[in-house]
Amino acid sequence: MTSRVGSLFVAGFLGAIALVAVVVIIILTDDTDANESAVIVTSLRDGQVVLIGDPTEIRVTVTGEEPITRISLFVDGEPIAADAQPVNDPTQGTYSASIPWQPLRLGFVTISVTAQGLSGEESMLEFRVEVTDDPARLGGDVTVSATRTSGGQIAVNETLRLQARARAQDAIVVRFRLEVEGVAVAEAAAVESEPGVYDGVLEWVPTVAGTVQAEIVAETTDGSEVRTLILLDVLSGADAAAAQSAQAADDEESGEEPVEEQAAVPADAGFLSIQTPVEGATIRFAEDLQVEIVVFADGVGTLIGMTLFVDTVPIANVEGLQPLGDGAYSLTIPWEPTGEGSFVVEVVAVSDTNRRFDDRVTVTIGPADGDSEDEVEEEPSDAAVDLVPTAIDVGSGQSVVVTITNAGEGNLANTPVLVSLTRAIDGLVLDEATVLLTLPAGRSQAVELPISLTDSLEVTVVVDSDNAVEESDESNNTISATFDPPSRPDLIPQALQLQPDGTVFVRITNIGGSPAEPPISVLIVHDGVVVEELSFGGPGPLTPQGTLDLPGSVVIEGGGSLSAIVDPANGIAESNDGNNAITITLAP
Repeated sequence: MTSRVGSLFVAGFLGAIALVAVVVIIILTDDTDANESAVIVTSLRDGQVVLIGDPTEIRVTVTGEEPITRISLFVDGEPIAADAQPVNDPTQGTYSASIPWQPLRLGFVTISVTAQGLSGEESMLEFRVEVTDDPARLGGDVTVSATRTSGGQIAVNETLRLQARARAQDAIVVRFRLEVEGVAVAEAAAVESEPGVYDGVLEWVPTVAGTVQAEIVAETTDGSEVRTLILLDVLSGADAAAAQSAQAADDEESGEEPVEEQAAVPADAGFLSIQTPVEGATIRFAEDLQVEIVVFADGVGTLIGMTLFVDTVPIANVEGLQPLGDGAYSLTIPWEPTGEGSFVVEVVAVSDTNRRFDDRVTVTIGPADGDSEDEVEEEPSDAAVDLVPTAIDVGSGQSVVVTITNAGEGNLANTPVLVSLTRAIDGLVLDEATVLLTLPAGRSQAVELPISLTDSLEVTVVVDSDNAVEESDESNNTISATFDPPSRPDLIPQALQLQPDGTVFVRITNIGGSPAEPPISVLIVHDGVVVEELSFGGPGPLTPQGTLDLPGSVVIEGGGSLSAIVDPANGIAESNDGNNAITITLAP
């Protein structure tokens, strides 16, 4: 096996009295490299013993010259994670994914890991471990293991549930603790599920994307502690939404029901869409047939490459992409089918920040028609779009997110659509926004409007409120629902004073409905110049209706304007960011 993907590391974190780290390193080379692949194995050998039923987190890390678009893990040929979204660490030049696995049968099993680069080239690693039901073979009086309670991606601001398990021969385990970067973030009681086996579930909400080092700590009645280390790869909200969208497409293609409803993808997460051919299109086959794959992408930043796959085989790789004037991308990639059949056509793009965007359609290459030119069957000339709002949700910063479905037979491409938000009780227009939509027939898109509401309210959303888009049905363009934003803190500078010694005094009040977690920072500005930054680091949050007094240390001299700005970087999600400043005038 050769590849340009680079070096592949696999780390499986299996229970042990300290960390039992599994690290496999394979150095892969191009066909042009005369050196054969060298394999270095640390803390793992063929025949490594793991315990049946105990959760295991297998971590895969890839280094190489090109972006990695997917990582797959198979156990005895069965997919455990067929399309894991890798997390990029630009400082290390690596891509990694954490994949949970629970051994369910005794004996030797073969674990296969595949990493696919943007060019479509793959690296593959296989190794074997032995699954046993004898805890004594692992050694140690107490062993600890942990993994996630469900598959899929770990995402910022979403609850992560970790199943912790300890096995003890003589000791009694009473509690589990989760420490992230050395700080305790969760605890759970240990319940003896069977003699000598203790289980617990730890919950934690990650707030930062990237690779997180966590430790599961098991505490015993005699006060001793046993630890095991796990590394978790946390996706940003945009990358997680893209991964969920890809998984949903896989489920729809395979006919399988998804495990749970996938979250809507906000408009600012960006998207890539195959505009033609459309899903389910039939194309007549000919010896010189060339199918034009028309791709549109928006909100994706700067793309560094785009690859066309047909049935997972890379067909074309496009680099040097040039955006349109508005930052969107529109291009055509040719594909020459070599025969008839049903094909899954997929386009994957990667941005300069290593975000991945993709879309796929299934097309049929049918028998040739000798009496007519061989070309893609065109839609009827009267095919029209039908824009239907299907859901109203709460987005970031109390924004309104509306899901719009194209229920018509026509495709909507790069079209401005006016969306109006009204108060349901009397039809009063609260705000309007024009959004740029690309919606193939039968597709949906969640659009985050630049409109925010602070209070719970019955609202109506009208799509294409000026009837600028010709639709097959103009009667289904509205939806009414209760917009119920979650309770959030709301920090206001209630008082700003200059004390007798010339230093500043600021009083902050949380008039919101939920606590404001530290750190809370305040900028002091004198005549347009920042002179001091005050900060509250805890302990504990600023509770609703609570006040916080912050004295300054810098002496303010002379008159002019004096301002205090709370949370200047908007690091705290508030219900209202427009009331964070106060200004007074100082006498000369």
